[in-house]
Amino acid sequence: MARQEVVTLVDDLDGSAAEETVRFGLDGETYEIDLSRSNARKLRDALAVYINAARRVRGRGRPARRAAGATRRGRRAAATSGGAARTARATAKKAAPARRGRASRAATSASPAQIREWARSQGIPVNERGRISAEVIQAYNAAH
Repeated sequence: MARQEVVTLVDDLDGSAAEETVRFGLDGETYEIDLSRSNARKLRDALAVYINAARRVRGRGRPARRAAGATRRGRRAAATSGGAARTARATAKKAAPARRGRASRAATSASPAQIREWARSQGIPVNERGRISAEVIQAYNAAH
C-alpha cells in the first residue's frame, strides 16, 4: 500500500496559503515565518528602511558593540551634516583599533598545559580543554 503525505504551508499571520518561509534575524536571534507572497512583500517593505541603513555582517561574526551613548551615523546623515561627519570619521581613523579575537600566546612562551597547571595551583578555575581566558593568561604573565 502506497502512502503519500502532503504538507501545506499556512501563512502564520492570516491563515491563507503560504508560498514561502522567510528567515530573518534580530538581536542575535534568527526567526522563520511562513508567509503568502503578499505578506512576505509587506514584511520586506517594512524592513527595507532599516536594511538599507544597516551594515551587512557576513559569517558567524558578531558586530562590534558600541559604547553606551555612542551613535551610529549612516551615509545619509554624513552627507547632510558635512563637516561634523568628516571630523567624526577623522577622529575614528586616529583611534587605536579595537583588540579582537582570542588572547595571543605570543605574549608568553608557556604552553596551555603549563598555564592551566599554574592557574589550578593558584586556585583559579580553568577548563581541561578549550580557550584559556585572557585574564588567566595575563595573571600567568604577571606572575612569571
